[in-house]
Amino acid sequence: MIPRFGPHAQRYLAFRPGYPDAPFDLAAARCGAPLDYAVELGAGSGQATGQILKRFGRVLAVEPDPDMAALMAPDRRLNVRVETAEAVVLGRPDAVFSCTAFHWMDANVVCRRVAQALRPGGVFLAMSYGLFNLTSPEAVTELVAQEMELWNRHKADQ
Repeated sequence: MIPRFGPHAQRYLAFRPGYPDAPFDLAAARCGAPLDYAVELGAGSGQATGQILKRFGRVLAVEPDPDMAALMAPDRRLNVRVETAEAVVLGRPDAVFSCTAFHWMDANVVCRRVAQALRPGGVFLAMSYGLFNLTSPEAVTELVAQEMELWNRHKADQ
């Protein structure tokens, strides 16, 4: 399923909250040098794109909704592709991000493709509204809990 926010793209851009620095700082630190190329899957109208551009030399922003993609602020280091996360050619990124769009994707397909594409030591950061089923160390569980606290006030059911 490809979400179509296009008829409301301007309102989405105006009212959708941005993202804090912390998860992007952590991803960049864990990724380590070089921080040359990152991919953003489900980029929407670019709320997280600026955070990624602050840390990486080039960014491929992938967004299946052409109306949303058209709202991304231009940057010479940004390549915007109107395509699905499941089909786009990722290249060999240092990091891949999906910021509150991962729930629209086929997680099995996307995770497999990201794992194959990432350079050794690369990082995949997927943020979501709901809890992930964590199979990693306790430190990851604590980090996700901290991030959920930041997002809870933006959830409609709160």
